[in-house]
Amino acid sequence: MAFLPLNMMIAFISLIMLAGNLMSETFPTDCNVPPSVWCSSQEIADKCKVLNQCAAWKSRNQLVNFTLYYEALCPDCQNFIIKQLFPTFIKLKSIINLGLVPYGNAYEQKDGKSWKFTCQHGAEECSVNILETCAIHVLEDPNIYVKFIYDLETCMFKIQKPEKCVKMVMKHISKRDNLIACANGTTGIYLEHQMALKTNALPLPPMYVPWVTLNGVHSEHIQRKAENNLTDLICETYQGKDKEKYCPGRVIS
Repeated sequence: MAFLPLNMMIAFISLIMLAGNLMSETFPTDCNVPPSVWCSSQEIADKCKVLNQCAAWKSRNQLVNFTLYYEALCPDCQNFIIKQLFPTFIKLKSIINLGLVPYGNAYEQKDGKSWKFTCQHGAEECSVNILETCAIHVLEDPNIYVKFIYDLETCMFKIQKPEKCVKMVMKHISKRDNLIACANGTTGIYLEHQMALKTNALPLPPMYVPWVTLNGVHSEHIQRKAENNLTDLICETYQGKDKEKYCPGRVIS
């Protein structure tokens, strides 16, 4: 068996180490970078496990899928809805496929043919979670139910009296009776169970709320960007040919 001379072996090992360093500089290790970097090459997309998401992201005129996982009485969630989510939705609703999942850090327990929910901020939060879930189902139109949830969360953030806020906001809802029936009946429980399933199906269980995903992906970069400037994040991600219309000054990547 032949061996390389010592000086050649040292040079060979150095070359391998240099190649390793170059690789680590080329490919992000934690993938906490913008989608444009994930999708800059198939190798990076594969390493970050976002091949399917990158294919969607690069498709022109695809809506940006943005989902918020939250709980109704969480102050940070309320603040995010008031300052980031609702203003961005009003500006960019034509290019967003918005998902709202009012469940958060709750957990559910089977109760015969039904379920019981335990919520981080108590039973009152569970009731409001179910009400907002029913609003999504009953009101159907995002323009209506997003405004309803925004109004309710704004009121609760200001006066911290959920029952009073529910009564105030419900006065302005045309399908009030249907919404109440849903929230107080088995339909609301079933729909909230679906929210639990959506939350529990996430690849990475939410470690805090609000918790967001962009085109099905969560990362620290996405979370920070959403909390600081959601409008900018959506515009950064959108690749439609009419990008200039919704995001002036932005160019397609």
